[in-house]
Amino acid sequence: MSQDTTITSKSQTQKINSVSTSILENGSAKVVIEQLNAFYGTKQVLFDINMAIRDKNVTAIIGPSGCGKSTLLRTINRLHELKRNARVEGRILLDSQDIYAPDVNPVVVRRRIGMVFQKPNPFPNMSIYDNVIAGLKLQGIKDKDVLDPIVERTLKVVGLWDEVKDDLKRRGTELSGGQQQRLCIARAIAVEPEVVLMDEPTASLDPAATAVIEDLIRDLRKQYALIVVTHNMQQAARVSDHTAFLFNGKLIEYGPTRRVFERPEQIPHRTVYHGEIWMTGTTRKEYVRKLDTIKSELLNLLNDAKIMVEYLFESIRSPHVPLEQATKLDREVRAKTAQLLDLCTEVLTLQQPMASDLRMILSAIRIKTDVERVVRDSLHIIELQLAEPLKEADDLRIPLEQLESTLFEMIETLKRGIKENNAEILLKLSEEDEIVDKYYAETTTKLREYIVTHPKQANEYLDLILSSRMVERIADHLCNIGEKAYYMITAENIRIA
Repeated sequence: MSQDTTITSKSQTQKINSVSTSILENGSAKVVIEQLNAFYGTKQVLFDINMAIRDKNVTAIIGPSGCGKSTLLRTINRLHELKRNARVEGRILLDSQDIYAPDVNPVVVRRRIGMVFQKPNPFPNMSIYDNVIAGLKLQGIKDKDVLDPIVERTLKVVGLWDEVKDDLKRRGTELSGGQQQRLCIARAIAVEPEVVLMDEPTASLDPAATAVIEDLIRDLRKQYALIVVTHNMQQAARVSDHTAFLFNGKLIEYGPTRRVFERPEQIPHRTVYHGEIWMTGTTRKEYVRKLDTIKSELLNLLNDAKIMVEYLFESIRSPHVPLEQATKLDREVRAKTAQLLDLCTEVLTLQQPMASDLRMILSAIRIKTDVERVVRDSLHIIELQLAEPLKEADDLRIPLEQLESTLFEMIETLKRGIKENNAEILLKLSEEDEIVDKYYAETTTKLREYIVTHPKQANEYLDLILSSRMVERIADHLCNIGEKAYYMITAENIRIA
């Protein structure tokens, strides 16, 4: 977009106002901005902003650097006026009350409208506990019986309680970046605000921490009106209900997020953007193709794991060990997982996926490691050449067919759950893993008894015990894949097995 682009048409203003009018008419407006102008000294940075912001929704504010996004955010809780020579004109209504009215205390406004900044900023000399209650103490609340439940509740809301509950006296600055940002969100909501402002809350975080904050934003909108400034178009599209596009200090486009991204009416040069998500230098179609490729490669790797397990049991039944094929397949799997990692890294770094897409990519990176372990453990068993010692111990009746079919069922369960995006299917893995554990326990007991009566063959049968442990470990790796696939689909961490 050229910096001299201007849009000030009457029709544009009417369309933007129609969105706000709709929000006002159905009684869902929490914040209403009327003819807002903002200045730094003589320089005007916001021009005639009019918009109504819905309660219990996420409103994203997007636009190029320097367009006034952060300034607009700071005017909403009266932080803008703290800058030297900064001032505003117009009105901002919170539940129909003008927050800039002469009789309104700005401290009270900031208590009702919380703020989370771009860089996590826990108070450096305070513990996790004291960071959460800092605002409450300023209000004169010091009763521990009151504060303790608030600390627990807010840390649970931001998903931090289980991570820090045993270490609440630890300094907040000792947490990871993502944990610090969640702590700051907990501090903001501990005073029970009505609106929460977030100024690029994930800008300084890694992809994994970003995904956690994304999920948290979606949860918080059930309780608050959230207004989020972001540079990331995909982030706005993923987490927000309404989106406002600012350009040169003017509100150019405002409406339901899907409409703004799919059918923008006023955004200059909108042909630069494509489809559901705006992407500079690529298209949504190409992005989706890469995501589909990642999922397809995961399924292909699971097919390879199944073939390797088949080689494993073939090597146990027959002295003709398929070692050459197995070694070749091991090399192929390692090459495929390296390519998958490259593709995931490319999408992560170039296209900044958010929410469910980000979970899929991060899960794929973790799943490929467990597939490699399944293949490698299978190859180790094949290399032991166990057909002869098992033949001599035929009276042990080791349940090879049952073990093989159960492992096959586990792989098919994984493939179906991932392919159909169905987390419930993956829960079946727990029952299947129990079957493998049962056969493992029975087999090792028989083998230990056999060693006692056949001490001269102890070394060979120790290899059999080792192999049965590896088979049981293969089942564990498949359960690990199931846990990661479950998180990929639901954003919930569970324990399978």
